Amino acid sequence: MIWSDEYSPKDSLRWSGSCKNGYAFGNGVLRWYQDHKLAVIYTGQMNQGKLWQR
Repeated sequence: MIWSDEYSPKDSLRWSGSCKNGYAFGNGVLRWYQDHKLAVIYTGQMNQGKLWQR
Protein backbone atom coordinates (compact mmCIF):
# COMPACT_ATOMS: atom_id res chain seq x y z
CA MET A 1 0.00 0.00 0.00
CA ILE A 2 1.16 3.51 -0.86
CA TRP A 3 -0.08 6.49 1.12
CA SER A 4 -0.81 9.82 -0.64
CA ASP A 5 -3.26 12.66 -0.07
CA GLU A 6 -3.08 13.50 -3.81
CA TYR A 7 -4.42 10.16 -5.07
CA SER A 8 -7.54 10.25 -7.26
CA PRO A 9 -9.76 7.39 -8.53
CA LYS A 10 -8.21 7.76 -12.01
CA ASP A 11 -4.70 7.12 -10.64
CA SER A 12 -2.85 3.85 -10.28
CA LEU A 13 0.44 3.16 -8.53
CA ARG A 14 3.02 0.40 -8.94
CA TRP A 15 5.77 -0.28 -6.43
CA SER A 16 8.68 -2.55 -7.41
CA GLY A 17 10.25 -2.80 -3.95
CA SER A 18 9.43 -4.85 -0.90
CA CYS A 19 6.58 -4.43 1.56
CA LYS A 20 6.40 -4.61 5.33
CA ASN A 21 3.07 -5.08 7.13
CA GLY A 22 1.27 -4.43 3.84
CA TYR A 23 3.00 -1.10 3.13
CA ALA A 24 5.74 -0.18 0.64
CA PHE A 25 9.04 -0.36 2.51
CA GLY A 26 12.73 -0.01 1.66
CA ASN A 27 14.34 0.69 -1.72
CA GLY A 28 12.45 0.45 -4.98
CA VAL A 29 10.77 2.28 -7.83
CA LEU A 30 7.30 3.85 -7.61
CA ARG A 31 5.46 4.50 -10.86
CA TRP A 32 2.40 6.76 -10.68
CA TYR A 33 -0.05 6.66 -13.58
CA GLN A 34 -2.78 9.25 -14.17
CA ASP A 35 -5.46 8.35 -16.72
CA HIS A 36 -3.32 5.33 -17.76
CA LYS A 37 -0.33 7.60 -18.58
CA LEU A 38 2.94 7.52 -16.67
CA ALA A 39 3.10 10.78 -14.69
CA VAL A 40 5.83 10.25 -12.06
CA ILE A 41 8.73 7.88 -11.42
CA TYR A 42 10.27 7.92 -7.94
CA THR A 43 13.38 5.87 -7.25
CA GLY A 44 14.32 5.69 -3.59
CA GLN A 45 13.17 4.58 -0.18
CA MET A 46 9.70 4.19 1.25
CA ASN A 47 8.76 3.80 4.91
CA GLN A 48 5.26 2.61 5.90
CA GLY A 49 3.92 3.47 2.43
CA LYS A 50 5.31 7.01 2.41
CA LEU A 51 8.31 8.61 0.71
CA TRP A 52 11.33 8.38 3.00
CA GLN A 53 12.25 11.78 4.42
CA ARG A 54 15.30 12.25 6.57
